[in-house]
Amino acid sequence: MAVGPDCTELINKVFKRTHKTYVLDSTWGVSKNYEFQIYFLNFCREIIQKNKLNFDDWLKFRLKCIKEKKSRFILNNTDFLAIKK
Repeated sequence: MAVGPDCTELINKVFKRTHKTYVLDSTWGVSKNYEFQIYFLNFCREIIQKNKLNFDDWLKFRLKCIKEKKSRFILNNTDFLAIKK
């Protein structure tokens, strides 16, 4: 179950009671890594299909951009580390 955009704050609040916590920016710039982009796009396709949604136009557009090497892809991510006190 996803907590949403505030998940880092919620997880940190819970773990901080018993752990030393660290929240770190882990943004990846993968604009030149087209193999990873295709892998990620296929992952998105699987999730979309499992949820019986239709994003075919978006998927085709993204794949076309990747194949033409015009895709700009930045994966915004936050890493969370908790070490027991």
